[in-house]
Order: sequence, then structure tokens, then C-alpha cells
Amino acid sequence: MARVAVLINANGQVDASTALTGVYNGNNPRSVYSADRSSFYVSGQGTSGDTTGGVFYATRGSHTATAITGLDATGNTVAQDTRYVQVYNGQLLVSADSKQGSGNSRDFIGTLGAAGAPPTALANGGAGATQLSGFGGSKSGTLVVTAANGNGINPVGKTVNLSPEAFYFAAKDTLYVADSGVPKNTSGNSSTLGDGGLQKWSNSKADGSGTWTLDYTVAAGLNLVANTAAAGTTGLLSLTGKVLGNGQVELYATNYTAGDTDQTYLYGVSDTLSATSKAAGESFTMLAAAPADSNFKGLSFAPTSLAAVPEPSTVLMFGAGLAGLMLVRRRQQR
Repeated sequence: MARVAVLINANGQVDASTALTGVYNGNNPRSVYSADRSSFYVSGQGTSGDTTGGVFYATRGSHTATAITGLDATGNTVAQDTRYVQVYNGQLLVSADSKQGSGNSRDFIGTLGAAGAPPTALANGGAGATQLSGFGGSKSGTLVVTAANGNGINPVGKTVNLSPEAFYFAAKDTLYVADSGVPKNTSGNSSTLGDGGLQKWSNSKADGSGTWTLDYTVAAGLNLVANTAAAGTTGLLSLTGKVLGNGQVELYATNYTAGDTDQTYLYGVSDTLSATSKAAGESFTMLAAAPADSNFKGLSFAPTSLAAVPEPSTVLMFGAGLAGLMLVRRRQQR
């Protein structure tokens, strides 16, 4: 079955001409990103042991894609498994939380190719994304829970694995991460419960070239359950945000659930951009619940009107996820 990267502009016109074969066979496409509407990066997971997972590059209207992550670094026979992909400040980045393949400890956000030149062919010698400095041990993404960075599920002092899904750069040195709370790895753990919720990371250098540190995790209002529970919210899946002129960041997220048929929601929270400690009482507000027999998955801003943009704006998504896209209307600038 082809995986379709769908463009929908502000006039409601749909372009489903990019129908890709040979990617994510029998499994999940997870993310698609375009900087120019003429080419795409797609990310996802193939069937365990096959060659169809990872990040690929495709041009609009094409039916084949070029591997960016490539096959596993050991043996070069198995595809890598990746999650959300995007370009920020000229750098291609992707999140990974997987034990697929022989080099299987991947719980981090990392870079592909050089800054300023997003790759259109195999990057990093096929070794996968290069882990951002500070995201735990080598590839394994381990974290020691503290009173500040934990979500209240794990006791302080426990070592957990990260499980990053979507991410949003509010500035070069400020990164928000939606963590599912369901890490695929247990390497180096003293607990398998993860750190689900909204994580805020800051960089030691203003240009983002230093080491990343997890300042705090916001989980209040999500009613989190442990990932061992039969049902309920374990963390977050999708994330988007906007930096306001008053130094606040408006963030919107959809939840990650223990069961495939559990209720999903759209949440919102406001955070102070410059803060390195969580504000007292900072909590998510539930903005919407998914209708019956549907889920909220991906999340994107949409224009409030055609007059708000100089040319038709575009929403980009995988065709397989049409029912799961949640659009947040961007406030007009006054």
C-alpha cells in the first residue's frame, strides 16, 4: 500500500499526488515535513526486520523515496525506526525511540546531515541520527529522575529511558519535547516507567551548539497513569507551539495512551520562555476531546482566513492519518 503525503491549502484544495511505495510496509508512517511544498521528509517504522523504516526524502508527485537514515549500522540489513522529523534553523532533526535493528538503543533527538544543508541522500554514513548532546547516555537516552525533571510517576533517583515523540524549538536554546512515557528500551534502567509529559530542555549556549539539559517536565492536568496500566494517558504524542511577544510560549499537545482505543484529547499550556524552573501551578488545560470512534494524533496550526497569509497556506500530513489530524487556529497578530 502506498503512503501518501497530502498537501491541503487554505482554499481546501488537496494534492495527494505524492504516493510513496517501499516505505513503512505493514507498519506506521509517523511524520512528514516540507519546507517548500515541493519536497518532503517522511519518517516512520517498517515491519520488524525489513528495510522500509526510517527517514526518507521525496519530491512532490513522486512514487519513490530516497533513504536518509539508511539501514542499521551493524550488518546494514535492517531499517532504522524513527518518529517525528523536521528542519529547524537549517538542520534536519528526528526523534527516535526504538529497539529495532542490531544497534537498538535509540531514545533521543538527533541530527541528520550538516547544519544549513538538509540532506537529500544517505546521511551520517547510514549510522542514523547523531544524538543531541545531553540526551542521556550514548544513544540510550537514559535520565536520572529528580524532583524538578520528573513527572510524579517515578520516584526521585530512578534511572529511566526517554521516549521522545514530537518536539518544538521555541528558540535556538529552548526545546520542548512531547514524551510518550512508554520507552521502547530498558537499557540501563532502574525503572521502566519513563518520564511522560511535556519536557523543557535548555542549551548551555545561546546558539544551541552546547549541551542540552532537561530543566523540568510539565504533567499536571494530564492525569497520567503508569505505562503498566491497562488504559489511560501515559504522556504526549504531538506538539506545536507559538512564542508570544510577552515572553510566553503557548503550547498545544495531544496525549499518548496505554491502549489503542483509549480516549484522546487536545491540551494547552502556557510556559515562560526564559524559565528554567517550573512555575507554581503550571498545568495543562483540556481543550477538546476526540469524537467517538476517532483519535487525535498529529497537530498543526492552520490559518484563520485566506487574508491572514500572502498566499495559500498549506497543511501537510500522511493520507493514512486524515481522521487523526487536529488543527489549531493561529491567533491573528494585533
